Amino acid sequence: MVAMSSKNFALGVLLVTTLAIGSSQVAKGDILLTDDFYASGTTSTSSLNYNIAGRQSGTLATVDWTGSGNCQVGNPTGSLDSGNYLLMAFGSETRLSHDFATEANAVNSPLTISFDVAPELTDSNDATKWSALIIGSTTLSGVDRYTPLAIAFRENGNVFAQASGVGVYGDVLLGSALTLGSTEHVVVTITGYDGTGSGFSSNGYKVAVSVNSGAAATVYSSATGFTYGGVGFQSLSIGGIDNLSISTVPEPSSLALLTAGLIGLLAYAWRRRR
Repeated sequence: MVAMSSKNFALGVLLVTTLAIGSSQVAKGDILLTDDFYASGTTSTSSLNYNIAGRQSGTLATVDWTGSGNCQVGNPTGSLDSGNYLLMAFGSETRLSHDFATEANAVNSPLTISFDVAPELTDSNDATKWSALIIGSTTLSGVDRYTPLAIAFRENGNVFAQASGVGVYGDVLLGSALTLGSTEHVVVTITGYDGTGSGFSSNGYKVAVSVNSGAAATVYSSATGFTYGGVGFQSLSIGGIDNLSISTVPEPSSLALLTAGLIGLLAYAWRRRR
């Protein structure tokens, strides 16, 4: 057997290293969009897209917001992040102008949506008040604020789901009671019905929620998948959203196969060199 030259071996090692670095980036997931809602200096808090190029990042940036009702950025109500957050008041709602199902389906990946939420900025620990993540809406939903699915967060720490305006699911304590105007960090993961792959294809969907790094709990599932990957928010009274991040998540099995392949390639190159 002809031994691999030092030059070819070095090239092989470089290739493996490059692929390994790439795999580590995949392992972190593809960050599609982030928005910190930094709106210092705005002269009109109703301008939801003020400074959008400066406050958004990710492979899809920039993505515009649309709003219905009293939605604002740069309003210091509640002293939340000096006003650099998304405020929604009295049933108003907002939505990003993008179908995130496109990216999730392209790689058959779960979609993760993380953000900080202040469910209520004016009434302390009122369990009837909530702020919600709206998933799958094609337009601002108006009267039917739960179409097709809402994951709502109460100030007392409870989380519940409502699908297409029918029933309340869950309403379980995942967080803890909040002091007025404080936030909790939420991670919502949307997978296929079996807990893997994209939740925006024909294999149904499952929605799991983690609050403040706690264990994830499934709050809703359906054998019928979403047809549109809309992402938006709504608040019943006066609530706020901050530090939004939307990303695809690599499947562990895919990462394991990639890692095994990289190790095998390196081992083969080493044997050839010897």
